[in-house]
Amino acid sequence: KANYATVSSKCTKRSTNRIADMANCHYFALKKFGYPILPQEVAKMYNISTTAMSEGRKHVQEVLDITPNSTGFTEFMGRFVANTEAVPPTMKSDITDLCNYVCTRTDELGIAPANTAQSLAASVLYFVCKTLGLIEGPTEIAEVCLTSVVTITKCYRALSQHKNSLFPDGFLEALEKEMDSAEN
Repeated sequence: KANYATVSSKCTKRSTNRIADMANCHYFALKKFGYPILPQEVAKMYNISTTAMSEGRKHVQEVLDITPNSTGFTEFMGRFVANTEAVPPTMKSDITDLCNYVCTRTDELGIAPANTAQSLAASVLYFVCKTLGLIEGPTEIAEVCLTSVVTITKCYRALSQHKNSLFPDGFLEALEKEMDSAEN
């Protein structure tokens, strides 16, 4: 409310532009207090287009003199895993930790530098779930993470090429032994 009071006192807007300002004030407040959500989710809450959200974000940043901090993958991962039905409830915490580890290794190795935090988190979630045999295709992950299947698939290919260096030492060997014993 304080953000919007400041923004609206500097410039009066009507209709969609006013709603976009409100949505972006909400977005920046959530981000400031450690509850980042995707701009697409806020746009959906306020029933505006993502284009209007983007245009409003520029205006609100200018008026409030905000230099946005980039959002990291860890800020999205817990929510993405929690909303993925392919991950059993008893494994959600472990999968979140494993995904964060793989994301960190991906950053360290510079495997997917062009990807945003959102698309990296979505792609790593798919990569981990696929490796563990929890999921077949990227469609569910794409829907949960609001990331395109094409983006997830492209990043998945890059991650697959470095599979052995992304997981903790001994993880893949232990997984392979477990899968072999399950088949017998």
